[in-house]
Amino acid sequence: MTVTSAHPRLDPLPAAILAMTAVWAVAVAAGLYHPAWGAVAAVAGSGVVAWRVLRRPEVAARADGAATDPGVWGLVLMAASPLVPARLGPSVAGIGIDDIPMIVGTLLASVSVVRREGPKALLTPIAAPLYLFAAWSGISTVFGGDLDAGTVARGAGRWLLVALAFSAAVVVARRPGRARWVFSAVLAVGVAEALFGIWAYLVDWAPTSPQRALLIGMERWREYQPLYGQVPGRVTGTLGVSSNFFGALMLAPVMVAAGRFAKASQRFEAVAYGIATAATLFALVLSYTRASVVALLGGTLFLLLALRRLRPTLLLVGLLVAASLLTPMASRFREGNDRLALAQRSLETIEQQPVTGLGAGDFVDAQFDEERPVLIATPHNSFLLAAAETGIPGGVLLFLAAAVPGAVMAFAVVVRRRREPMLVAATAALFAFGIQTFSNNLFHIPAVAVGYWLVAAAGLGVLRGGRPTPTGGARATGRRS
Repeated sequence: MTVTSAHPRLDPLPAAILAMTAVWAVAVAAGLYHPAWGAVAAVAGSGVVAWRVLRRPEVAARADGAATDPGVWGLVLMAASPLVPARLGPSVAGIGIDDIPMIVGTLLASVSVVRREGPKALLTPIAAPLYLFAAWSGISTVFGGDLDAGTVARGAGRWLLVALAFSAAVVVARRPGRARWVFSAVLAVGVAEALFGIWAYLVDWAPTSPQRALLIGMERWREYQPLYGQVPGRVTGTLGVSSNFFGALMLAPVMVAAGRFAKASQRFEAVAYGIATAATLFALVLSYTRASVVALLGGTLFLLLALRRLRPTLLLVGLLVAASLLTPMASRFREGNDRLALAQRSLETIEQQPVTGLGAGDFVDAQFDEERPVLIATPHNSFLLAAAETGIPGGVLLFLAAAVPGAVMAFAVVVRRRREPMLVAATAALFAFGIQTFSNNLFHIPAVAVGYWLVAAAGLGVLRGGRPTPTGGARATGRRS
């Protein structure tokens, strides 16, 4: 069966990517004279682009009803979480300004699901491990006797929000045409973060005053690190947290952009998605995070082997070669690291309270010893951190919550030979993210992990029928065999 149509569908994302790139180029040129002028150029250019978009609503939004679907807007808000810097303003019970997009987005998506599919749809089976992990976090908090508002919010409250967000995202993404919007939202935010980060890198800009948000734009090198004085710093985008997490944030956009590039049917789209792939990949490399680069290589290898298409292979291999030649990233791998020592420390901590753990958010505090001061750091592994704070049951549940969606999608790609580019790209993104989370506690950073859950939901939407609508297609007006 094929679908005929009378109305062409326009995909606004390629044009938006090219517009953002043009604004970025002007901002870089102005920023090389002075960063303030670059910021002014970026704000002014972005305002002009936004004004033109608002004056001409896209046909795609009208054709499939996405513009009036609160579920889509909820997922777009979730995807926008990384744009709000962490550690800004006051926080109440562990909830800060940077949590607002996630909270409001989850509320909108959940209301949409309840009204359209019913309340039971929010208990989608694939989100069961996340719900159970949230419940176990609450139980471990009770047994640990640490029932203050902050601990409850960091533990059961935050993970219940994540479970609800993921479940709602899965249901919305299964609606016809909606997975495309989820992918587009993740990619648009990724490109915006990448361009901002590369701009900061090129014009050598980063806040240094303690009165302002730190770790915005770039994270400066420490004097004992080999690249100190050689390059400006490490790209962090607007996250306001470590460059390690920014590198992880770029993994999904790189894979999504490459998937869109592989399926692009028009040169205009191919150019736009090629630029998006290049921007997000170079931003990842300029974070100078070894774990991110290893994860990128793993995800890229999976994507290329699964797709077996020449065009994305040439693009990604060419970009990786260019990144290795144009940046000193390779020298980072000659440095030592403390991951094994941190893992050993976390295993010793797990042995002390293997069932209930230390309590949500209490790992670092539990390491402090005035008589024997030691380096205080998290395990840099999401599952070990979960096991240390909520016990071994919690670590197992979080692992299942993260692994099951990817395993379902990987089975479809590898065993059932489902080779749709966006399904392969989503699976590659989850695989890459999974690699890095064994070296960084990514799932405990909401603004970073949200990309994982949204891409997982979109991939499951493609798998279960909510396949992205082809950009050259149209709203069905009839059917023919």
